[in-house]
Formats: sequence, structure tokens, C-alpha cells
Amino acid sequence: MATTSQLSLYLLFLAALQLRVAFSEDDFATVTIPQGTLKGKKVTPTSTAAYYSFQGIPYAKPPVGELRFKAPSDPDPWNGTFEALQEGAECKQFDLLDKMKKGEEDCLFLNIYTPQLPDSSPLKPVMVYVHGGGFAAGSGNKKHQNPELLIDTGVVYVSFNYRLGPFGFLTTQDSAIPGNAGMKDQVQALRWIQKNIAAFGGDPNRVTIFGESAGGASVHYLMLSPMTEGLFQGAIAQSGSVLSPWALAVKPRDTAFQIGTALGFSGNTSQELADFLRNLDAETLLDTSLTVKPEIEEYRLLSMVHVPSQEPAVEGEESFLPDHPLRLLEEGRFHKVPFISGVTSSEGLVFIKFGGLLDGSRTEREINENFSKMLKRDVRGCNEVDNCDELIARIKSFYFEDQPYSMDLIEKFVELMSDVAFNEGLIQSLNVMSNHTTTPLYMYQFSYDGGFGLLKKLFGLENFSGVNHGEDLGYLFKYGLEESNDPMDIKVRSQFIRLWTNFAKTGNPTSGITTDEVPEWIPYKQSETNYLEIGPQMVIKRDLFKNRIDFLNQLYNESRFSLQNDSRRTLIWRETGSRYNRRNIVERDQYGGGGVMVWGGNLLNGRTDLHIFFMGSPRNTVNARRYRDEILRSHVRLFRGTVCPEFLLMDNNARPHRAPLVDEFLAGEHIHRMDWPAWSADLNPIENAWDALGRRIASRQPHQGPSKTFTLPFRRNEIDCHQSSWTI
Repeated sequence: MATTSQLSLYLLFLAALQLRVAFSEDDFATVTIPQGTLKGKKVTPTSTAAYYSFQGIPYAKPPVGELRFKAPSDPDPWNGTFEALQEGAECKQFDLLDKMKKGEEDCLFLNIYTPQLPDSSPLKPVMVYVHGGGFAAGSGNKKHQNPELLIDTGVVYVSFNYRLGPFGFLTTQDSAIPGNAGMKDQVQALRWIQKNIAAFGGDPNRVTIFGESAGGASVHYLMLSPMTEGLFQGAIAQSGSVLSPWALAVKPRDTAFQIGTALGFSGNTSQELADFLRNLDAETLLDTSLTVKPEIEEYRLLSMVHVPSQEPAVEGEESFLPDHPLRLLEEGRFHKVPFISGVTSSEGLVFIKFGGLLDGSRTEREINENFSKMLKRDVRGCNEVDNCDELIARIKSFYFEDQPYSMDLIEKFVELMSDVAFNEGLIQSLNVMSNHTTTPLYMYQFSYDGGFGLLKKLFGLENFSGVNHGEDLGYLFKYGLEESNDPMDIKVRSQFIRLWTNFAKTGNPTSGITTDEVPEWIPYKQSETNYLEIGPQMVIKRDLFKNRIDFLNQLYNESRFSLQNDSRRTLIWRETGSRYNRRNIVERDQYGGGGVMVWGGNLLNGRTDLHIFFMGSPRNTVNARRYRDEILRSHVRLFRGTVCPEFLLMDNNARPHRAPLVDEFLAGEHIHRMDWPAWSADLNPIENAWDALGRRIASRQPHQGPSKTFTLPFRRNEIDCHQSSWTI
């Protein structure tokens, strides 16, 4: 239970959020855009320069009725003058802070705050903020982030709402509900800004997107999406990346059907489910989405179910995320713009608050008994490998030094959660990106624990060291509470704002502003892991959390296939080297496996370009069939809940034994069905031919020499999941 003082602070915080800066009611301005004429107001704060405010501008049609779950469409024009004098409705949500439902489905509005309207002066750089909130809460409204300190530096500031929770991220992983409606809202807002921002004094060729937490992950996703080419020239991701485990959905199709079942859906197809869910009232859908959780979320410290997902290719529709984010990064398929990314020094404190580790709702015994269940969703890729429990046990042993969890180790637990949920994904993404771009990548750690950070106080975490998740926002935005007068707080806030706005203006955060107190910010490279420590003093350092991150990287690399090599491993035992390793041979001979071979092409978290499973002629014994069947079960498990997997089973004369099993495990799965080519016996010698086939398909290289054609579903490019013929 919260203490009385904590509750009082909390109520004060909520009340303060409702404050509005006074302005002269007679000071208005009008702007005309293709949609029509807008009426805004001039705002004159007490401590910063005046600016013009245009609020509640619709940037898309209301996503209601038949448009629920669909990609946004252009807004309708209006007649007369649209009064952009107040913010639009927030999107439908359950707010974790105030523990209440709020918002409307008709919520796709944006706000523009500009220091000047167009005149003879040059257009101003534009900063577009993507709000956080776990993809489930928050808004672009001013009460959540007052941008007056940013505007005062001479930038145009834009914020917006996007669909949240099931309204923004529910998906059937096919054409019925492709998914990522909330991310496509963000793209729609950026497209609207490109078309219209010049009318408000903003430069469409100097747009910087920035966001924190889910907003930071969103910014990173926007860098990867093929839908956003040319929409921004710089990006800042605070405390969130596409490799943050919480930022990518696990089996979202299953979740959609679970919600439908809980609401009485009895149909079979995705389209039937989509029609059923569109006919529900928004309140019912929101309520059910809050109670229906996948099993993997049950013990999680901070549940986040409806988040971005990898999309299928749907004819006639743009795909926001056509492939796994790590694959996109490792193939260099991201927009090469200057990029800032970083974390606070103790991100994991947020899990202490919401995970019930302080209020006694989870006992030490319960935490130790369910440690793997608690962390499974927050360890990158862990939910998609068979040895997840083993990985988490090794993580626990490393961070707790072979001790069971106790309150004495809670600071170590904060380090653990900081690393697995934030730090490792950040550093891994920058390492991969640095191999594919010459544009600068900047990394930082915000370690200043000062008076503008409110969340530790709000959550009762003042006794913990470090800067909590989200506390850096108090150094960019005003919350309306009594401002700190501490000179060091004011100095750090001023420097922080200057770094961010200078980046928006020039693409270099320290260009022209380096002093003894603000050093030149040296870009990050995998070979030179520089980062800026933003504390009482700003210092360039290297190797952030090196020992901890090196441990996690080694652990993760042991448990997944790299996309950057042609590694062939036996998936059943995850052993490196040839599939004819000693253990494989022994077990095949012992159980009569008879020529079982596996080649996994570019496996990533259960997602492959092509997965080939060859069954030879096992001796007709019970053990042989059990052995073969267990291998097939293990491989099929890897594909559950993925998009566009390719699963080819090749056999000589094992056909009578495999057909019922294949039907059992593939029926109802989101897996393409294969024909059964009988040409495998013609490949001689089979090992060399098999290797050549796998390598060519994985690398999309043409075959040289005699050819044989077979047909199977294969992704010819990043968005094609349809049938095609391949020649070998």
C-alpha cells in the first residue's frame, strides 16, 4: 500500500497536470492548409518566449466502425474555419498511473507549437515527439509534456496521439487484421507534417523525431520501416529500441483469438474474428484486453501484450514491419539518418514499482520459485528457444552471484532488469547499425539524479541509487509542478535541452556549442564504443556496462543463429559445427534414425527464410519412429506464431510414417503447406548438394550448372510470401 505522503504527492501530481498556461483570449492566428483554415492562439508564458498553438488537428479519418484496426486514411477537409484551440481526445486506454480508463476511439489528432508563423525568416527545424506509455497509454497532449522550454530555443514542436492497446496493435497476422495500426498512425502523422508544416513556419526538410520508452522504440521502428522513407532527417530514441524485448509481440495472432473467445466468438477464420471484434463497443474490447493475457504474461513484472509485431505481406497494403527488426538491422535495411540513443542509469527501477517487489505482493519465495516465468518475456528471444529456463538460471546466477533472490539483492535485480529490458538491446542495435552506416550514431547515459526527476519520488523509490526510467523527461519538458531552483538542476536541464535542439538544427548535438562543460560528442562505433555521460559533469566514456553486456551477448549468441554467417547447427541439440557431430551420430544410430538431416537457414527467434527437414528411411522400429517424431515436434514448435515461415520436409520412403504427424502439428498453424518432392535421392553426393541448396536459398544466389526445378512457398523478397519456383 502507498503511504499517505506518497498518495498526497500523487494527487498533487495529477492535479498539477491539469494546469494550463494563461494566454490572451484576443490573440489569435489563422493558417490555411489543403484541409482548410485553422484558427490557433498565441500563448505568452511567464518565463519563456511567446509562441503560437494549434491543437486538436485531425490528421486522419476517425478510426471507428469499419475502420477499426485498419491503417489510417487521409482526413476529410472542412468548411469554414477549424478552431484548433484545444487538444483532441486521448486514445482509448487504461492509464497505469491513475488506474482508470479514459479516452475515445476518435483520437487521431496532432498539436503544433511554433515560435513564429511564416514570414521572411527562414523556416524553423521541427521536433516531432512520440509519446511513451507501453503502447497502451499516454497521449501527445500538453499535460503530459509541456514543450515550452524546447520551443524557446527556436524549434517547431509537434505531438500527436496514436491508437493504443488492442485498437492499435491487435492482429490476426493476415489480411483480416495485418496489425501495427498504431505504428501506421505515426507514419500518417509524419506524412501530414511533411505536407503541411511549412504553413506553420516549420522546415519539412529538417524534421527530427524523438520519443521515450515505447516512444523511443517507436522512433527506432520508424527508422526501420519502408513506409517512412524521407519523412525525417534525424532521430532520438530515449530508453527504448526495437531490440527491447517488450517492444515486439509474441504470438499476437493467438492473443487476438483468445480475446475473441473470451467475448463469445465461435467462428473459425480471421475475417470472422475481425468482423466480430469490429462490432463490439470500444469499452468492452478494452476491458477484455486487460484481462486476457497469454500464459507468458501471467508472472511478468510489467505486462505489455499489445505491442508492434512483424507483419505479413498483404496485397494492396503497405507493411510497416516486413521482417524481424534484428534481421532488418543486420541487413542494413534502415534509414541512414543521424541517430541518438541512450538510457538512464537505473532503468530497471520501473519494474520494482510495477512488479510488486516493494509492497509485499510478491514474496521472496514466490520470486525464486517463479523467477523464470517472471523473466521469460523480458529476456530477448528467450520465449522462442527450448532452453529458456536454463538461460534465465544462468542470468540469475551471474547477477546474484549464485545466491537466491532476497531484498538484500534488490539493487542487483534492478541491474538485471535494466540490462535485459533496455541496455543490451540498445548496445546490440548500435553495434549492428554501425556496420551499415556512415551517418553518426550517438549514445548516452543519463545519470543525473536531480530535482526535475519526479518518478522516483512519485513511486517511493528515493532510497534507490540511479535515475529511474522516464526521469530524463523532466529535463526536457515542464510538468507544471513547482520548479526546482537548484543551480545544478537548472544547468543540467539547460545543457540537455541544448544538446537535443542543436541536434535537430544541425544533425550534430555539440556542433558549435562545445565548451569545457560540454565536450564534443564522439559518435559510437562497434570498435569505439563512445557514449556521453550526462551527469553533473558531461564526460565522454567508453564501454557502458561492459562486463554485464558481454555476458548477455555471449549467452544470447549461444542460443540463436546469427544472420551474418552460414552457420549450420543441429536445432535439436544446438551444437555448433557440422550436423554430423558426434552426439548426433550416436543418437541416430542408437534409435535407428536412418539419415535424419537438418539445415536451418538463418534462424532468428524461430523465424527462418527456409527450414529444410529431411527424413530418410528410418528402420521400422518403435524407437526410430519416436526419434523422428520428436525431432519433427521440436522443429514445428519453433514456427508457432511466426510470419511466412518456410518448412520443407523431404523424404524418400518414410511417407507412410510422417503424414499423420505432419497433419497433426501443422493443421491450424500459420505455416505454409509443402508438396513432397521425391527428388532427394537423386542428389549425389547428398551432403554436398544439400549444403549447396541451403546456401543458395539463404543467400538468394543463382545456381550455376545443371538444374532441377521444384516448387515451394518462398520469400523472393522482404514482402512476398506467395508461391514461387526455385531452381537448383
